[in-house]
Amino acid sequence: MKAFGAKDQGMQEYLADHERFADLINGTVFAGKQIIEAQYLKEVQRKKRVSVADTADLVNLQKKNSSSQNGTKRIYLERERDFLRLYDKPGCRFLIACEVESSADYEMPVRCLTYDGVEYTNQLKARKQKDDSEKTHERQPLIPVFHLVVYLGEKRWISKQHLQEMMKIPEEVKKFSGQLPEYDIGLVDIHEQNPDLFHTEWKEIFKIMNHSRKKEELRKYIEDHKEEIQKLSVETRWFLGILLEQYTIVDERVMEVKDMCEAWDGAVKLQAQIEGRVIAQELAPKMAEEMAAKIAKDMAADMAPKMAEEMAGEMAEEIVEKRLKEHKQRLKRK
Repeated sequence: MKAFGAKDQGMQEYLADHERFADLINGTVFAGKQIIEAQYLKEVQRKKRVSVADTADLVNLQKKNSSSQNGTKRIYLERERDFLRLYDKPGCRFLIACEVESSADYEMPVRCLTYDGVEYTNQLKARKQKDDSEKTHERQPLIPVFHLVVYLGEKRWISKQHLQEMMKIPEEVKKFSGQLPEYDIGLVDIHEQNPDLFHTEWKEIFKIMNHSRKKEELRKYIEDHKEEIQKLSVETRWFLGILLEQYTIVDERVMEVKDMCEAWDGAVKLQAQIEGRVIAQELAPKMAEEMAAKIAKDMAADMAPKMAEEMAGEMAEEIVEKRLKEHKQRLKRK
């Protein structure tokens, strides 16, 4: 299982809500059409494993685990997705898989293909066992998997998005490339989505994120829309604060800060302190304790969660004021 950064963890927390998950999938995979209804979403096992016989042809297969059955050595291939949910509406049943990435990954087409291959193989195995136990020869069809890769990185995705882009296809056979398998990773760049396709607070998130790759443009948008932003739920403002590394979005008492884009650059510890204070003050105590611990671990490994929560009130504001004064002094010297 991959290690999660602060942004990845923020997405994990935010998409735990089925309404938000449904809206994200409807707006990206289904182009705004309201296919998914949140009440029909179900959590399913994200980790899947398949086994095959250990032969010379499988020498390059990743060996997650192995064992012997009836004298035949078995190799286990195991994969775990970031998100996997079953849409289980009568007459409309499919899986939705999602990977969250903070940096571009050249291997993503092969990774996604492997994830789906393991999922479909797992389904075949389960169906065979069921058919054998019920002594029927009528095989049940596979459940289709819709997948997407949600990209959170500040720079545009420059790696491959299709399997054939990773291949060197000889000129002599290029015109027959349609005979080769193709695989699209379903990239969703969080900075480049159409807000009109969404109905929950994703709409406001994408309005802001559309400006996030230009710091001055982002600063102006936040300043011009600070009242609307403060009306968003605390969970959404917290999520935006993580994505943008701008915690003025979360805490209205420091909304007057004019140039947080530069002021917060590299201030990882300060981010953890302010975030700990916001969570401790505005969220339920139990949720605050859990989130502060996760954030402190990801963003400031040398800080204990208790310290992140204690950096509250006047102390955090004094630190912000001090850093802003230093920033203004540097600007004057320029």
